[in-house]
Amino acid sequence: MGPLHDIGRAVRGPLAARLLAGAPREEVFAAFLDELSGPGPWPVLVVVEDAHWADEATLDWLTQLGRRIAGLPALLVVTFRDDEVGPEHPLRRALAALPTHVVTRVALPPLSRSCVLEQARRAGRVPESVFRLAGGNPLLVTELLKADGPAVPDAVQDLVLNRMRALPAAARDLAQLVAVVPTRADAVLVADDLDAVDTCRAAGVLVAAGDGVSFRHELLRAAVEESLSPMRRAMLHRRVLQCLVDAPDVDPGRLVHHARAAGDDDAVLRYGRIAGAAAARDEPTGKRWCTCGPRPPSPMGYPTRSGPSCWRATPPRRCWPGTPRRGCTRRRRRRRCGRSWASRRRSARTCG
Repeated sequence: MGPLHDIGRAVRGPLAARLLAGAPREEVFAAFLDELSGPGPWPVLVVVEDAHWADEATLDWLTQLGRRIAGLPALLVVTFRDDEVGPEHPLRRALAALPTHVVTRVALPPLSRSCVLEQARRAGRVPESVFRLAGGNPLLVTELLKADGPAVPDAVQDLVLNRMRALPAAARDLAQLVAVVPTRADAVLVADDLDAVDTCRAAGVLVAAGDGVSFRHELLRAAVEESLSPMRRAMLHRRVLQCLVDAPDVDPGRLVHHARAAGDDDAVLRYGRIAGAAAARDEPTGKRWCTCGPRPPSPMGYPTRSGPSCWRATPPRRCWPGTPRRGCTRRRRRRRCGRSWASRRRSARTCG
């Protein structure tokens, strides 16, 4: 009953005396109603903040006060974070018990994109980056603009880690897994832990995103990821990689990302080649890499091996500058190169 104790210390009188004496809950509630209906300047404004953290006794007091507020010269204002009030949260039962004719709900929308971009410009930050990380959450935007460096602000890290500590072990493990997946964790990654998913969503740690889940804001995800030890982070990336390898239609660039974070060099090379070939096929200019030349560099910046035999890809329409012309002719593009790579390179002309 933290709010009642704060009010008792402010008004003193019978309410404070009953609280100090440890009187039964009913007597304390009655003393508070006497304070509101007794002599004094009216009306009275009663503000209860962060009701999502209220204990059972406080919620009982709010329920009784709400049922009697219509006959009192007072206005009761209750604030709470709706993203922390899941379907089974006790506050929902207290709110449902209030008479609807005396209750007005005011939903606070997030900051608009234009507002966040303008605040970021004034603070000398990259506007789009601030909006991507914090969305329209006023607290996250404020803390991000106050931060001196690229690290997650301490206040943000304390906020999300405090939520994580309140989770059961299984739900906390799932949230840490989602934290190493940028943007969104696919259904294939969380399908085996649906109970943990529901727990995380009810606690406001995760939200639904497409067919999977994600953190409400990228900054919160980054805060959890930064809190992980290097060994645990690598283990989680390895687990994600194993799941995505068997999933259909996965962007090979994602596989490269998780393979690199997991320290799996062989997987980096393997999926880096696939990502490079896919990027070459998707060039908007219609250019293709020569199939009878050196392997194309990976778009992720990873090294690729070259050798005497052709690598397979879509037959090219033209060569990139610097690749052997010999491999780009129609009559040779489907043949394997029998000559050594060194001799081919000495004798070949280049496209110019």
